[in-house]
Amino acid sequence: MSNKSFPSGRDLFKKHAWIIRAVCVFFSIFPRWLNLFLWSAFSRKRGKVGMLLRYALLKNLVISCGYNVAVYADVHIMGFENIRIGSNVSIHPMAYIEGSGGLEIGDNVSIAHSASIISTSHTYSDERIPIKYQPIARKKISIGDNVWVGAKASLLYGVKIGGGSIIAAHSLVNKSVPENCVVAGVPAKILKKRI
Repeated sequence: MSNKSFPSGRDLFKKHAWIIRAVCVFFSIFPRWLNLFLWSAFSRKRGKVGMLLRYALLKNLVISCGYNVAVYADVHIMGFENIRIGSNVSIHPMAYIEGSGGLEIGDNVSIAHSASIISTSHTYSDERIPIKYQPIARKKISIGDNVWVGAKASLLYGVKIGGGSIIAAHSLVNKSVPENCVVAGVPAKILKKRI
């Protein structure tokens, strides 16, 4: 067995930075509706080419997007116009990200497969109207730097995840999480401090 190391995403991003910039500039000349159409068209494209295309489109669809952002195939994103993404972020397959209420993702964040980040919720105060027809409430979600959102975890609207925290797989986060905490459960509770 070989001990040969493979280049990291950061190494590949640096090596091919000029190509990535050129593709981003190319997509920037297209109108927004066409970038959205192309996002849908390339959302299932696998491999490095798929990641490059999604990154270039993301740069033109969200408020801001750092460098080395890896969005894998089959990620669903809505509300692009209210999303900010830092650098060195990975969003794994089948994640569902709904940013209509506002979403900020810090640097060095990993969002595992099938995680859900939802910045809206149904209201239900008027019992005369079916819940599905009542107004939608929107509240921003903030995810600090160096956060790991585990597989199938759900972050609900209005929560803030402190930097350095870990959200365990299958957790339901409906309250804000302080920095450097490990949380788990439904609803999520602090298991321990990391530092």
